[in-house]
Amino acid sequence: FSAACNATKKQDKQNPAAQKGMTHQEWPQREKLRYEHDTLGFYLSGHPLDNCEQDIQTLAAVPVEQLAGMRTSEVVRLVGIVTQLRERTLKNGSGVWATLTFEDKTGQVAVMSFSNTYAQAQMVLYSDEPLVLQGRIMPRDESEQDSESLPRVRLESVSSLQEAQCNYTRYVHVHVDASCTTNTALQQVHAVCQRYKGDKLLMLSLQLPNTLQIDIRCDQQLCVQPSTQLLQDLQAIAGVVHAERIC
Repeated sequence: FSAACNATKKQDKQNPAAQKGMTHQEWPQREKLRYEHDTLGFYLSGHPLDNCEQDIQTLAAVPVEQLAGMRTSEVVRLVGIVTQLRERTLKNGSGVWATLTFEDKTGQVAVMSFSNTYAQAQMVLYSDEPLVLQGRIMPRDESEQDSESLPRVRLESVSSLQEAQCNYTRYVHVHVDASCTTNTALQQVHAVCQRYKGDKLLMLSLQLPNTLQIDIRCDQQLCVQPSTQLLQDLQAIAGVVHAERIC
């Protein structure tokens, strides 16, 4: 131990930054990605939605790249990031509306947020968190001759992805391999759920040999808040095969 300490001291003497108490700190990933997009116009080291694939699938969100083939006025749900927002004043001066660029990992869409909707959604839209947006397909802008112009959506509602996880979830489904599960493991599942109390039902499926399965609907005392951290904590328990939100 003393040798390790002496070696560290020797390195510090050779390192001017260490002598001054300076340390190199990696930027938080979200801040790093935002800086990349602001500087380069695109994400380089990753994407803000990299860890959201399961949520996108669970929420039945439409990939932006599919919007061009959809009908006008068709309702869509999108998961993505606001990369650009521009406020505009109504001609009569009585309010504000906004145009924004919304993107997922497949492309970008132009979103129109008119005055009443924008007044309710303004704070959420300025967040750099992943958002869940619901709206209707609009006709393409005839003034734009470019065939590559972005598809357009009229905003009806928007929420953070975290809020949507709660709003759209009907119950949380936990799949357990009964062949290698002990009472201790089930007690751990119970303890984890107690830490995330909420209003969503918990369904427990015990997977038995020969493809048999027993489904147990837990009572309301074990209702949970369906956060991503809950799912991660459940899946860390030995014997838990999978934990998921069901919308």
